[in-house]
Amino acid sequence: MIDASVDEDAEEKNEVLFTVFELDCKEYGLSIDSIEEILQNIDCTDIPGSPDTVLGVADIRGGVVPVLDLKMILDEGSTKSLAGEILLIQIDEEKFALPIDKLRDIVSTDKDQMIDPKKITNLSDKNLRWIINKKDEERTIRVLDIKKIIEDNIRVFELRKNK
Repeated sequence: MIDASVDEDAEEKNEVLFTVFELDCKEYGLSIDSIEEILQNIDCTDIPGSPDTVLGVADIRGGVVPVLDLKMILDEGSTKSLAGEILLIQIDEEKFALPIDKLRDIVSTDKDQMIDPKKITNLSDKNLRWIINKKDEERTIRVLDIKKIIEDNIRVFELRKNK
C-alpha cells in the first residue's frame, strides 16, 4: 500500500507517480492512479474466438475481468504463464488484468521530465504516452497509454464478437 502523504507531496512538487514493471527485460510504466491492485497467480478461462491479445477472463472477487496479453500487444512475445504478478487496472468503470514479468517499483518524476514520444523522430509507438529518462539511474521507462491500448484491443474483440 502506498502512503497517501507520498501522493500529496508529489502533487505539491508537480510530480507524477508511476508503477514500473518489466516485460521482456524492458521497463514500462502505468500511472499509479490506474492500478487498483497487484494480484498473484490467477486462473484464466479461455474465450473461443477471442483475439490472440485476449488471454481470456478471470473471476476476481466475483467479477469477470478480461485478461489481456500485454506482451503480445507491445510486440514483446507472448505471456506463457499467469503464475506471476498481475496488474489489476481500472479504466473508467471497467477492470482488466495484465500479466507482467516483474514488478519493479514506484517512480516519481517531474512533469517536465516526461518526453512525448512523438517528439522523438525514430519512435512511432502508438501505445506509448510518455518516455521518462532517469539519467541519474541509467534507466528509460516507457509509460503506456493504457486507455488507448484497452480501447484498441477491446474494440477488436467486440467487433469479432458481434460478427
